[in-house]
Amino acid sequence: MNNTETGSKIRNKAVELGFENCGILKISELDDYKKLIDQRYADKPELKYLYGLLKKLSEPQKSCDWAKSIIICVNHYGKFKIPENIDKYIAKLCLFDYKQEKTSDGYLRVSSFESFLSENNIKFLKDVVYGVAPMRYLAQKANLGIIRKNNFFYTGKGSWVSLESWLIDEDAEYIAEKEVLSPCPDNCRLCIEACPTKALNSAYEFDFNLCVTRLLYGASAVTPENLRDKIGCKVYGCDDCQNACPNNNGRWIESVDYPGIENITPYLKPEKILEMKFEEIVDIFGKKFWFISKEKPWVWKCNAIISMTNEYKPEYRKYFLKFSEDENEFIRETALWALRKSA
Repeated sequence: MNNTETGSKIRNKAVELGFENCGILKISELDDYKKLIDQRYADKPELKYLYGLLKKLSEPQKSCDWAKSIIICVNHYGKFKIPENIDKYIAKLCLFDYKQEKTSDGYLRVSSFESFLSENNIKFLKDVVYGVAPMRYLAQKANLGIIRKNNFFYTGKGSWVSLESWLIDEDAEYIAEKEVLSPCPDNCRLCIEACPTKALNSAYEFDFNLCVTRLLYGASAVTPENLRDKIGCKVYGCDDCQNACPNNNGRWIESVDYPGIENITPYLKPEKILEMKFEEIVDIFGKKFWFISKEKPWVWKCNAIISMTNEYKPEYRKYFLKFSEDENEFIRETALWALRKSA
């Protein structure tokens, strides 16, 4: 088979397994991306970490010299029923993240797709955390959708989609038929205005260090004090810029029950998180909410205290008093801050 026939075969299998769409691009399609990130980030030392990550993603052949093409698949998750009031604490993608849930349909879909690749003697590599290449950029190049001002990738179903990527040793290609999606209006700034920490400071510009999601997973200990009041009641992840986007209006259709979500929902309230032992947090949250390290379960309690401070109720003060004497220095400091704020 030629590269187009191979690409069509791979794409058709992906769609058969339940992916919304699939595109395949050659490694050379990343050449322009290298120039793009150099222009955007190279002269910004405060974004050194982000720049380094994006630079690595732009040159996958440096670590995989056998790679010839990149597969990008689209998963639609904006169909699940959201437990009442839970998405104000936990971002929607995080609620329905299947990557370490081996019985979920998403996990099984990825596993089946990889079995297909193996059965066809296609060598592949996947990174479940960062991906193996700049997925949004490549998905747009493959006509799977567009990147909007908030930097999220959109299809006709809005931004409630996630992307999967694989490096493969096959010289394959598949460019989808382009879906007609209207670009963001020039005068629309709703996503920018909705960003609580101004991590999204202008169209397509993003300061990774200020992102609420990154702050909440404890990348650098506890959320800095000067940013805590901007977090709101979030405990894990943030959807603010996506919720504000007009292109997401009516795009979330709650039509499907997510298996097992009812087993974890009772633990997702901030007060409950504070009552849990570290061992319980690791056991119950460790797989599903894996961006917070299992070695740092105290991050959950700090986030819960910040959430309760920003959504203050008089009955919360007893929690702040109790944890102001906690043996963990981060929890203790956060609780003392909460006491000062709620005085």
